[in-house]
Amino acid sequence: MRAVPPSRPPAPSGRGRHRDPVVAVATAPGRGAVGIVRASGRDLSALIQSVCGRALVPRQATLLDFVGSDGQAMDRGLAIHFPAPHSYTGEDVLELQAHGGPVLLQLLLARCLEAMPGLRLADPGEFTERAFLNDKLDLAQAEAVADLIDASTEAAARSAARSLSGAFSSEVKRLAERLVQLRLLVEATLDFPEEEIDFLEQAGARARLSMPGTDFSEQIAAAGIVGEMLTYLGYEVGFAQDGQEAIDLYRQAMVNGDRYDVVIMDLTIPGGMGGREAVSRLREIDPGLKAIVSSGYSNDPVMADFRAYGFMGVATKPFDTEKLSRVLHEILTS
Repeated sequence: MRAVPPSRPPAPSGRGRHRDPVVAVATAPGRGAVGIVRASGRDLSALIQSVCGRALVPRQATLLDFVGSDGQAMDRGLAIHFPAPHSYTGEDVLELQAHGGPVLLQLLLARCLEAMPGLRLADPGEFTERAFLNDKLDLAQAEAVADLIDASTEAAARSAARSLSGAFSSEVKRLAERLVQLRLLVEATLDFPEEEIDFLEQAGARARLSMPGTDFSEQIAAAGIVGEMLTYLGYEVGFAQDGQEAIDLYRQAMVNGDRYDVVIMDLTIPGGMGGREAVSRLREIDPGLKAIVSSGYSNDPVMADFRAYGFMGVATKPFDTEKLSRVLHEILTS
């Protein structure tokens, strides 16, 4: 985990603005071999005809001249039309792949604005915002897009990619379904007290809550809720499945000169290396390691005497944002 200043989210735009067709340069600022201008809206046929000079075959790259207002070619590149709803935003999308000179891309952007009345510049993040509003992405996936773009380490990129693929959302949905089932059992028990049936016992509710690998706090942590808490506190977060992967990631970060500020480790990992073994091996790599041990068993000897085992702090589950923030601050400033 690395300390970074929290970013400010873009200001929300009015609901009516989401109906406007929008356009923007979709590639990073600067010079490059290829630059992309992307437009999104309900109907882009007029724009396609004006800039490309002809209709395009859906989802097929077409090599052609981009036509200026004077009828002369501005550049030659690829144009791709993604008709709604089978596009990133769920609307009609046009991507113009030109040479990546900043002046050329600005000229092409101005040409698009001129060619289609009502077309406006997209706000930062608006293409992904429209994808969310049109149910192409859920909120976790939309946030993962920004995380993936901003990722500065391999671990952060992999974590964001998992969220973008829907892994985090699927885990949350599965947990929500389990909670709904348990709530129904509780309601049935309360609604029919005269029945000689213990609905919770009959359905094995206690076993569901105590099965190995299905503890709710562990599942939520694995799914990334802790990462969301840390991101909210202003930290850049990377994830590892177990102690061995944490060691590999930490070693690679050291080689790259991009050392982690703090490592938070679960005391026990079912089927994998836990924090007690991993922290001793990490200290062989980096004697200055700052590590926090985490567990739901506060009476465990390691939790009670964490410094003797190589840790600098302790975080007891379930996690509390305020307490976690205080522990991190103490360790980072020590």
